[in-house]
Amino acid sequence: MIFGDDINFKNFSFFSKASADKDDEGNTIEKTEIVLFDPEAEIEISKDSYELISSYLKAAFNIYPKVEKAKGRITKESIIEEERMNLMAK
Repeated sequence: MIFGDDINFKNFSFFSKASADKDDEGNTIEKTEIVLFDPEAEIEISKDSYELISSYLKAAFNIYPKVEKAKGRITKESIIEEERMNLMAK
């Protein structure tokens, strides 16, 4: 598997929030960022790692979410109807 056998994707409860002062290459960064860290397996998921994992999964499953937000009921219904028509056209 791409990410090895150490990560259980069904349960992330063993990760805790931690602060990182180095990036993935080991260079010191100015602003400390929050990461997920599992001290037992020594796995750290930073923002960059998360984005990489996310892009692999999106590509593997061909899922690219559309960022579209509707404020009113009529607009929401219009978006839903548009998506229905797009699905029926395929």
